[in-house]
Amino acid sequence: MDAIDKAIALATEQTLTELSNKGIYKRALKEAEGMTLLAEKKFDTYAVNISGELCTIKAPFRKQVQLRFPWICRHIVTAILLLKAQLPKYHEEPIKIETIQEPFTAPKTDTQEVSNVQTDKTLPQSTQSKIKECAENCIKIMSAVFSRGLVRAEESNPDNFELAAVSCHALRMAETERQMRELVARLKDCVSRRASFSPQEFAARIFEYADSVNRLTKGDITEVMLATFRREYSDHMGTLDILPIGTRAISGEYEGCVYYFLNTDRRSPQRFFTYSDLRPTFYEKRSKRFRERATVIWNLDMPLNNYMHTELKLKNAKVSMGHLSSSSKTEVTCVGPAQLNCTALREIIISDFAELAKKISETNSDEETDRSYFVHPQECNASFFDKHTQQQILTIKDSCNRHISVTAKYTAENRAFISTLETIGGKMLRDKHKNYVILAQGYIKNGRPQK
Repeated sequence: MDAIDKAIALATEQTLTELSNKGIYKRALKEAEGMTLLAEKKFDTYAVNISGELCTIKAPFRKQVQLRFPWICRHIVTAILLLKAQLPKYHEEPIKIETIQEPFTAPKTDTQEVSNVQTDKTLPQSTQSKIKECAENCIKIMSAVFSRGLVRAEESNPDNFELAAVSCHALRMAETERQMRELVARLKDCVSRRASFSPQEFAARIFEYADSVNRLTKGDITEVMLATFRREYSDHMGTLDILPIGTRAISGEYEGCVYYFLNTDRRSPQRFFTYSDLRPTFYEKRSKRFRERATVIWNLDMPLNNYMHTELKLKNAKVSMGHLSSSSKTEVTCVGPAQLNCTALREIIISDFAELAKKISETNSDEETDRSYFVHPQECNASFFDKHTQQQILTIKDSCNRHISVTAKYTAENRAFISTLETIGGKMLRDKHKNYVILAQGYIKNGRPQK
């Protein structure tokens, strides 16, 4: 059995949902019912015709769509489901082999799976009417962009999408709200004439979203079709020892802070965790008091920011793909001062960029916690601000003269961070004898690792 057939055989509802979302998976599942598979296999690739769309299916699934979408679209999921139905004889054996070889199954780090079956209930007719009206308004706003053209895009265009997103939120249209807010950000880049704006990528996204929203205007609407605002968390068995390693301030549509932690259990496959304390600014006035307010979580007596120099031990922690819940059932014990110069942290620092590239290429997830790396460069070769791409760029190399880029896109909200990164780059150029460790997300762009 080759790699593509094995990947299809091992594809489950959980893996496909993580690569897309629950709404897309449910729609693909319904679409696949009664559909005839039209596919051709060449070497390790399937070409599948889905409603006139030609889908190329490769393994791993994530890589084939990275350049177009940050998730797998409905057509791809439908194609995988149809192919999976044709491979019953491969289903049992691969699952058995993978279960036996699965690493890190120690009871201390095992995560208990929780059944979160969502009933696909049809919404009341009065609610459906409001949702259909909102969906039609979203389509009207998207159509207006094309009728006028991006060249003549007005500064009010992002505001129209913003208002539509607020309406979606009020009706619990989680997936549509996310789509409209993404288009807000892209349109702001367009009207501001930023070089980072891509008309091709914008067109691909808006057509995809228009197709998705249009489905809400036809037939009955169910809860699953609207997706969900909240993550589904599961109980982490045993205790979770976490070491604070940094924070990131967020400004814009959401304001607050993201907290980063290292799991000190060296046997665990999930080494990084985050907690997000964010509040939507589009529902409240952006007062100084609102921006500085922090939430007190777990059984702590002060906001989490006050404990960023303390190692923490969590009991009854709830996690979802590296994200921590603010569950009131979680209990925290302060272990002592946080020691960053510890074995658990030192052993995951990467100084060989070939090793880094291998790790990045083997990671199929787009989750920030799965793509986080500590990188130790031998030297910094360049630090500059690229006016064309609106990015602060550091070029660093390892002891074998392999080069990678550390990039951060400029926005009005992260101006202070860009300034800090510029200062750090200047110090690295001047003080070449000093050691620096960078915590960043890793990606491969055009065949080259990007940070």
